[in-house]
Amino acid sequence: MKTMWRLISILILCAGFCSFCHGKEQNAEAQFDGAYKALMVADDARDANRAGEAIKLYKKALELYTGISQSYPSLQPGVVKFRITYCNNQIESLMQRTDDKHVSEPSSSAFDWPDGSSKIKQPSVPPAPGSSDKDSRGVDVEKIKATAKSLLLRGKSEEARSLLLEGMHVDPDNKTIRLMVGLAQCQGGMFTDAVYLLAELVREDPRNAQAHLALGTACFGLGRFDDAVASLKRATELDPNLVEAHYDLAQALRMTKPPDLAGAREQYRKALKLGAKRDRQLDSILGEQGSASN
Repeated sequence: MKTMWRLISILILCAGFCSFCHGKEQNAEAQFDGAYKALMVADDARDANRAGEAIKLYKKALELYTGISQSYPSLQPGVVKFRITYCNNQIESLMQRTDDKHVSEPSSSAFDWPDGSSKIKQPSVPPAPGSSDKDSRGVDVEKIKATAKSLLLRGKSEEARSLLLEGMHVDPDNKTIRLMVGLAQCQGGMFTDAVYLLAELVREDPRNAQAHLALGTACFGLGRFDDAVASLKRATELDPNLVEAHYDLAQALRMTKPPDLAGAREQYRKALKLGAKRDRQLDSILGEQGSASN
């Protein structure tokens, strides 16, 4: 019953969008919040295997984000563009799964990007010899992951994100690709979208230590230090040898109010024992100069 009332309230909210007065900052934020809620309901329907309902809801979210991009082009354009891409990918994937012939294909011409194109440009990835993880077009998902990892290591988050979106288009349920998209978002400073993606991944796969680590990093980037601590602690519980989790947890603990310097010192020492390099600034803040060897 609660789910039904939630769905009804979101649909009412979406239907009333066009009646809002335009040009006001609070109106823009209200539309952005409403689009996000519509997207969450769409994800819920998808996860409950209600494909037809999910398609309609993703289309509604797509319509809302498209309207935001046109009416408020300066309102978090990177986030809006990413979510338009996400909605398109989810719609196409669900269309391929469902046998409902009454559901029409999404329109790709309803939104014009700043460069004048009318649809999302996806990179072409050549298939790797002997690989079996390909879709009907010969796109190699493993090749996408390997190439994107290389790009992320070189700090090329935008290129990695574009490539990974092709991977999500091919296999939207691939947890590794979704994790890497979240990491690319973090690397590019798009922490809000990273939290959205990674929180969903953690909900689906609660024992994924890497997902908890990435979510903690995204929360840290937003200044949500208590949330970052919770996610990073869970990562260290799931994988005590995850050096990055201990190091990031040390950083997060020193930023809480009040700061937990004793806890930060403990986590920093664990990270050093696991092979992390010493951080002079953290050494100074925690009073760790010379207290532990690397």
